[in-house]
Amino acid sequence: MKTVVQDSGPCRKVLNVEVPPEQVRAAHAAIVEEYRREARVDGFRPGRAPAEIVARKFAASIREDVRNRLAREAYDRAVADSKTAVFELVDFEADDFTAPDAVWKASYTVDVEPDFALPPYKGLVLPRQPIEISEAEVDRVLEGFRNDRATFEDAAGRPAAAGDMVCVDFAGLLDGRPVEEAIPESKGLGKAADFWVHLGEHSFMPGFVEALTGAAIGETRTVASVFPDDFPVAALRGRTVHYEVKVKGLRQRVLPDLSSPAFLQSVQAASLEELRNRVRDNLRGLRELQEDRRLRDEAVNLLLNAAPADLPSREIERVSERTIREIVESLHRQGMTEEQIRSQSDKILASARQSAARSVHSRFVLERIAREEGIAATAAEVDEDIRELARVRGEDPAALRKRIEEDDAMDDVRRAIVRRKVLDFILANAKVNV
Repeated sequence: MKTVVQDSGPCRKVLNVEVPPEQVRAAHAAIVEEYRREARVDGFRPGRAPAEIVARKFAASIREDVRNRLAREAYDRAVADSKTAVFELVDFEADDFTAPDAVWKASYTVDVEPDFALPPYKGLVLPRQPIEISEAEVDRVLEGFRNDRATFEDAAGRPAAAGDMVCVDFAGLLDGRPVEEAIPESKGLGKAADFWVHLGEHSFMPGFVEALTGAAIGETRTVASVFPDDFPVAALRGRTVHYEVKVKGLRQRVLPDLSSPAFLQSVQAASLEELRNRVRDNLRGLRELQEDRRLRDEAVNLLLNAAPADLPSREIERVSERTIREIVESLHRQGMTEEQIRSQSDKILASARQSAARSVHSRFVLERIAREEGIAATAAEVDEDIRELARVRGEDPAALRKRIEEDDAMDDVRRAIVRRKVLDFILANAKVNV
């Protein structure tokens, strides 16, 4: 078989093959024999029909099967003979099989692994940033504990202030009509009784916080609510509803005393000093994890800068598409509308492509190091990673493993383990300066 390798751009080659007639005849004969053993032909017992009769009866199917076999075998032979480090088969063109005595030709477009010199990866100089936990940081965490355990108590005798809970009756009119009559889908936004409104940064309806701040129990106030363009009820967007609001009750937010037994019991601490020490230790542990991630990123950056390479464009596009989906899903969870997301499409695309290029580049560099050092994912490590992922997701490990296998994603699990082990190896052999 003749193989000619043709360059077709960065990390892309075309393998042009010609299969001689003797190999074509051998493939055709083998397929015919397989059909002869299994085919049912009138007048003959199974497996007894002459090959020429079987070849005529199943000619169309045999031609397709011969072409497929030639395509597989020629591809494997072309890759081996040309010593091409194939990353992915991109496209395939081939002659139809017409006769066993003719030369059969095919071409395979493949993306190949980048060609780069592996930079020195032992002894990288990585400056570790000192970790210091200030008392102010501990105070902020403790204040968060207090806020989480705050209670609301009656606050009669004074006007409503920021942070209070106000009990109200309200009824709204839109263009002189009750809101729920004018817009039936606005149920719950037109009127309510004994409804508690939090005078916080955000309110359930526009204008209520500002209008009710300073109001006293028994007082009635008018609120003009102008609904924003991204309000969930589309029919209210950009429209103004006039509400009559009567204040019926008032509660103020009360923070617990940090040193009180009830508070310390709620956080399972024997004393405030013990709690402060525990918070400090937790902050230090978190900061150490962050510093470890930063060192790993810094190590990868040093290696990528020292090993520039052309990268397979198809793989970058694939990773970019996945990254874009993840970014969009994250923005949706943050409450952004489709219109807001589209307005940032250029920025999202540029960020995704940059991230994808770095991801693909680091994958090739780290996998080269893994091959050099004989680093691989063991079956026990794969099992442990799947169990941990199942624990985080609250799933059954066996069911998760089955889904990963069905999605052909087990290589992704192994690849993540290898990447982690390679970075562990690099940091273990680095010169980390404090």
